[in-house]
Amino acid sequence: MQAIQPIQPQYASGDTNQFLATLPPDALDVQFNLIMTLAHSHCALDSYLQMRRAVMASTLGRRLTEQVSLAVAEAQQCEYGLAAHSLLAGKLGLTPEDIEHSREARSRDPRTRAALEFARDLIQGDNPSLARLRQAGYDDPALLELLALISMNRFANDVAIVAQIAIDHPAPELTANVA
Repeated sequence: MQAIQPIQPQYASGDTNQFLATLPPDALDVQFNLIMTLAHSHCALDSYLQMRRAVMASTLGRRLTEQVSLAVAEAQQCEYGLAAHSLLAGKLGLTPEDIEHSREARSRDPRTRAALEFARDLIQGDNPSLARLRQAGYDDPALLELLALISMNRFANDVAIVAQIAIDHPAPELTANVA
């Protein structure tokens, strides 16, 4: 049972209910339980959705965004995040092998691998390699966008873990070795 139940829209506060009504129809497709759990707090919901909108407009690209999201979810051992981002990554054309490699912070592409390893190491409290990111071509704006993406995912995963949010889409197994 969830520690924090998703709110029913009719019980949301006036501000939150109005805010939910303005969401695009697809905003609740994959992360319905997360969004409705965050809806208990207008502040929490608004913070998450504003960051999500900003991150989705970043120069990182949707494919890398989902790959990093998978690496972060795996590092945090967040089943909810893994399920959501595996589904989204599949919709973007990533293969099951690509998804597994992303979870394990692996990629044949050096630029992608640098971002995945940085995200994993940051979440695990290891010393992330800024030098490796720089060598892979990440400039200051891209580094800051990557940090925003990692932070957004960390927040969403923390909520999912603490609230014990029920997965509302297929969940893959946790497989990567985490320290």
